[in-house]
Amino acid sequence: MTVEGAGDWLDGKKAAVVFNIAFEAWEDDATSKIGPMGNPLSGDAFDGQAASWGDYGVRRGIWRLLDVFSRHGVKATVMTSGVIAERAPETVRALGAAGHDVCGHGYAQNILNPFLSVDRERDLMHRSRDLLGDILGLQPRGWISPRCTPSRATFGLLGDAGFEWHSDCFDADLPHWEEGHRVLAIPFDMTINDLPFHVRFGNPPFAYVELFERTLDAVIREGGGLVDVTAHTHVFGRAPGAAAIDEILALARGRDDIRVMTRSEIYDIWTTKGTNDEGR
Repeated sequence: MTVEGAGDWLDGKKAAVVFNIAFEAWEDDATSKIGPMGNPLSGDAFDGQAASWGDYGVRRGIWRLLDVFSRHGVKATVMTSGVIAERAPETVRALGAAGHDVCGHGYAQNILNPFLSVDRERDLMHRSRDLLGDILGLQPRGWISPRCTPSRATFGLLGDAGFEWHSDCFDADLPHWEEGHRVLAIPFDMTINDLPFHVRFGNPPFAYVELFERTLDAVIREGGGLVDVTAHTHVFGRAPGAAAIDEILALARGRDDIRVMTRSEIYDIWTTKGTNDEGR
């Protein structure tokens, strides 16, 4: 089986590799409710450990990952919570100054679209867009919802808000236009993602490198397509995880048969070349 349309937009390359940084935060009275302790607190008690673990991403993790990407000259797609723009505008400004592809990632990680009214979802989407846009000097082009989970209204709201692409989709290997809407769906893959790989299933960071190599080989064997590599700033923004990302970046940069790109670059190429729209 081959992935149809891949060669049309990769200019002879065998795969596109996208490096994603999940730069996430929660509201003041909320946490992720997960962490390295492995036993979530019951009830509604505030989990200070989970809160502290999550705060590492803004305090230290993002800066370590920025240093790693800078050394390799690679631009990442950075999914950024709107609340971070309020708390750490200088950090968001640094992302833009470094040329990274900053996309909207909801207002806060504890606010999920399916539980919101359409008006509330629209208000928070516009708030996040404007917070990031005011700092960056231009509107973020793409959007990935918290938990990559849209509501039934999300895609229409994104088009109305001026977003060009979203990655709240897991139903295809290649980009495709969202039926009935004005946004390009760029599929997101969780295979090489530190949160399930390391936190949920306990795999060591150094095994991330082998996972990348094997995944890339599998995609190329099928005829090409997208490979996502994702690091959360509060997970692989720590030294062992960042070392794995560093090694993967070196491997990717050393290959001439793949193309390293951001999600917004995928949008530009896909729309310019007018490729197969079936998103197989």
